[in-house]
Amino acid sequence: MDVITFRYLISLVVSEKLNMQLMDVVTAYLYGDLDTEIYMKVPDGLSLPKSSGSRPRSAFAIRLKRSLYGLKQSGRRWYTRLSDYLIGRGYVNNELCPCVFIKTTSSEFAIVTVYVDDMNIIGTLDELRDTAECLKSEFEMKDLGKTRFCLGLELEHRDSGILIHQLAYTQKMLRRFNMDKVHPVSTPMIGRSLDLKKDPFRPRDDDEDVLEAEVPYLSAIGALLYLAQCTRPDISFAVNLLARYSSAPTQRHWTGIKTIFHYLKGTIDMGLFYPYIESRKYGKMGEEPMPFVDTAEYVGRPVDTGPSTGRRTDRAICADVRRSDVFLPSGRITGSISITPYSQNPSDVLVDFADAGYLSDPHKGRSQSGYVFTMGNTAISWRSTKQTFVATSSNHAEIIALHEAVRECIWLRSIIGHIRSTCGLRSTTDEPTSIYEDNAACIEQMKQGFIKGDNTKHIAPKYFYNQQQQSLLKIQVNQVRSEDNVADLFTKSLPKSTFEKHVKSIGMLKLSDLP
Repeated sequence: MDVITFRYLISLVVSEKLNMQLMDVVTAYLYGDLDTEIYMKVPDGLSLPKSSGSRPRSAFAIRLKRSLYGLKQSGRRWYTRLSDYLIGRGYVNNELCPCVFIKTTSSEFAIVTVYVDDMNIIGTLDELRDTAECLKSEFEMKDLGKTRFCLGLELEHRDSGILIHQLAYTQKMLRRFNMDKVHPVSTPMIGRSLDLKKDPFRPRDDDEDVLEAEVPYLSAIGALLYLAQCTRPDISFAVNLLARYSSAPTQRHWTGIKTIFHYLKGTIDMGLFYPYIESRKYGKMGEEPMPFVDTAEYVGRPVDTGPSTGRRTDRAICADVRRSDVFLPSGRITGSISITPYSQNPSDVLVDFADAGYLSDPHKGRSQSGYVFTMGNTAISWRSTKQTFVATSSNHAEIIALHEAVRECIWLRSIIGHIRSTCGLRSTTDEPTSIYEDNAACIEQMKQGFIKGDNTKHIAPKYFYNQQQQSLLKIQVNQVRSEDNVADLFTKSLPKSTFEKHVKSIGMLKLSDLP
């Protein structure tokens, strides 16, 4: 099971008010049946038959009937053994998430997730008990109680929600690199200069020395990448930027690594918080209905078919609408605006923000793609990556970034659709997934359905994939103000106030601040 699927399942736990239980299989690999003939030397402690006579032990070999730890196929054989057993007991999985098994009854369901020999059971208390007994009847199991550690992630369960974090891992990492006693800073990277020669993140200059071999640059990059991919999207851009120079890092780049460590020191217990929701109609517990409108298409008519609403209102209500409550398009809106009380991101609705940092790598003419998918205002999937070829304009870069987000969106919709439909839950993928972009030209082209003009005719392949998914009602690209696009976290260095606002917007919270 991958970490993205696990984060989605945590969001499912809080949205459906389910329970989680962790179990461990004792000597899991020994349960696998071999499908090929494998022989090994006679190990010490195993007596030879009397018929062997005086021949030495080295003259004999034994044939394995079960898999052992150390065999190349042991992991696969264990999975096949477990999968056959669960499917035989009425559980189902599919090729998109083969390590997630689901069984439904008349009114309830149980989900079993597998990672090597660790099994998470998700469901009601009755389903947890029945599933645990089913597994114990076939395998020797250890019941570890409520899930508090899985895939390297720590889970903090509170009445208000679940926080996933990596406090212990971060503490260990800071000690490993002798950064556990440094002073904290408020952002993971310093601002970048428009002067290319003064950019601290530029490639090595000809007169600069490469770091000595004893400086653990590659080890630090690897440790930070793992953290960024699991629970710390706030450091994704900084780590991705510095990882580019792994082949020839300089002291400047090592200083950038240490800046991230300084930031982690001050946010050591930060993670992703998935809150329990009192009502899907409104937002978080105690939150009032929020006036909301998606795009300029809703000006002058009721909000009824937008992907974010699905509800109708017959009368425009514009009183006391704060600018921050409404995602405004770049142009000025005039006339009446039809809106409806609505929580921006319900706990079971997938929402995406995508962005591009044009010429983020000006030294090679490359731009940066970034996106973040949220469920209930908390991130479940994100990415920050340098684009693989040169974009010739900001519009071109945005279309490439949007293409990356759309590909991830199609996969996520498939995963979510399979899990929810198999569990018998209400589908959340019947409507298109909202993808928020801040580039007006990109959105206008998506709306028109074709590319026109000499300046954009060369960007067709990725554009037409995006446009096709929108025409199939898989996605709906909407405009968001640049200052409200949280995907900026993944494409550029930000000032402290903007950085902290976006970090909060994707559900990041410190363990010490948990309600």
